[in-house]
Order: sequence, then C-alpha cells, then structure tokens
Amino acid sequence: MDKTANRTVAMRACLWALLAFCSLPARAFVCPVPPPTIVTVTGIDFYIDNKHSVIDPRLEQRSVEMNKPLRDAMYELGEMADGTGRARDPMSADCALGWLRQWARDGAFTKLGRGGTVERAVAVASASDAYCTVLRRMDVSAEDRALIGGWFVGLARSLVELENSVRPGEQQNNVTFWSALAVHNIGTLQHDEHLKRWAGEVYQRGLDSINADGFFANEIKRGRQALRYQWFALAPLVVMYVVSGDDDGLRSSDDTARLRKALAAAQASLVDVGPISRDAGTNVDAAGIRDYTLTRTTARLSRCVSPSFAAMNLDVPPDRDIARDWRLASAFAYPTCVDVARWGDPEGRHGRAN
Repeated sequence: MDKTANRTVAMRACLWALLAFCSLPARAFVCPVPPPTIVTVTGIDFYIDNKHSVIDPRLEQRSVEMNKPLRDAMYELGEMADGTGRARDPMSADCALGWLRQWARDGAFTKLGRGGTVERAVAVASASDAYCTVLRRMDVSAEDRALIGGWFVGLARSLVELENSVRPGEQQNNVTFWSALAVHNIGTLQHDEHLKRWAGEVYQRGLDSINADGFFANEIKRGRQALRYQWFALAPLVVMYVVSGDDDGLRSSDDTARLRKALAAAQASLVDVGPISRDAGTNVDAAGIRDYTLTRTTARLSRCVSPSFAAMNLDVPPDRDIARDWRLASAFAYPTCVDVARWGDPEGRHGRAN
C-alpha cells in the first residue's frame, strides 16, 4: 500500500473515531472532588469591645480569609444539592450526597476550636439544609441514611449541649437561633422529637424576646451593630417558619404576627435607624446592610411564608436575582419558595457577606 493510501486509511480511521466520540452522551456536570474535610471549626473574634459593637477591620478580614474554605464548601454543596448555579444537572444531587457521605465518615465539624461557635452552628444548619434538599430530589440508600443521619444527630446533640451550657434560657441569641435551625432540620430528618422540641423552645423564646418596637432584646445590646444582628437573628427563625410542618407548632397566628413585626422593624430600619438607635442607646450603623446577601435572602424568603408577609412589600424586587449565601445554601429549593425566588448569577459568588 502506497503512502497516499496509508494516509487515506488513517484519515478515515480518525474520522470514524471522531464521529464515535461525538455520538457519546455528553455529561453536563462532573462531580467535583470533595474539599479537605474540616473537622475542627475555628474562627476569629473581630470585635474589640465587650458589647461586640466595634469591629476591627483587619481582624474581620482575617476572619473572612480563615473561613473561606468553609464558605466555599457550603456554597458548592448548596449548588449541587438543589441543582442551580453552575450545577444545573439532574445528577448534581448525587454529587452533594457524595460530599456528605465523605464528611460523615471523616467526622466533619465534630470539633470546636477557638472562636468557631458561630461558624460551626451555621455550617451544620447549611449542611443539614442541603441534605434535606438532596432527599427531596433523589432516593438515598438505607446505608447512606444511617451514616449521614448518625453524623448529623451527633452534631445536633453537640449544639444543644453547648447552647444549654453557654446561653441558657433568656440568654440565647442569634447563635442559638442558628443552632436551633440546624437541630430542627436534623430532628425532622431523623424523626427525633427531643431535638425538634428543643429547637421549638428556642424558636418560641426568640419570638418572646421581641420587644414592643419589634427588635430582639439580646441583639439590641450589640449597640452600633444592632441592625446587622437583627437580620442575622431573623434569618434562621424565618427559615424555621418556612420549612416547618403543621404539627411542629411554629406557625400559629401569634407566631406569624410576631415574626411579621420583627421583619417590619428590620425593614424599616434600613431606611430610618431612629427607632432601633433609641432602643440601642447609640447610633446604629446601617451602612451596607441592605446589600448583604443574608438581608436580601431573608427578605425574599419572608414572602414564602404567608400572604401577610407577602403583602409587606419588603425591599427586594421580585424580579431581582439574589446571590447565593453560603449560610442558606439551598433555602430557595424549599417547595413553598420554588416559584417565588431564584438564585442570582453564580459568578457573584457569596455576594457581600455579613
């Protein structure tokens, strides 16, 4: 066979190989490798006064940098769990399950380092939220349910023990509320009435602590940062309301009225800090809080709760996308919210944190 014939045969072989390759089914989403498991959660206290009202910008930036791996992991887990953002693929929930399986085996978040109390509570809330979403999207084996469920129950009991010790009863604050959201998620998943009851008690005490002007008593103590923490405390309580069932006892008319009052006060304070400043006894800082992803997510989620919330006309236009927040990674995948809100451009990763 001459050289020309050889080239012709080779070209035909390449062509057939190319056609065969192109005919293979395309895979739209490849599961990313799980990041290194974070077993010990740490943090940096960036406040420099006893009230936690004065921020050291350098320490705050160090805190952001320290916890970037945690935030990135929860952000990506949320994308995979609900199949949004860059993870628009029916198989993405299986990828999220793979991450959770690995974290359960490695004991993620089971150890608390210095300054990591808030980050751990929020991480467990976000991870359990993502798992709830995975369970709605796919069948999970009994083996995986036992492994992941057991890991989550251990985390929930650890959160309960810590909060009961450090912030009992009326001393509870936003950290306790985030812990309650995590514990409520896990109690619901595992049919653990003890965990659900604890979370419900925290929720009710939180609503009881809302003062006549609509502000949480223990967050008002944060001085200049009172509005920031009004929203930070509201977020987990609003989500608990959204995801609770009729038999959970979290959606009474009284609960609705009190949550609505707190949301209205927080919303009004974005425009006029006069009332919250009077309650705090100092000029409260509202700069930038309107643009925080957590503020906007909470405001949008409130529309998913009931007609009374939807009528509040909270300052998040219905057609405005919201950047995903790592703390509420899959929040808009809840059935009651799926037609109400959508995540924003994933390239605006994390939005502006608070």
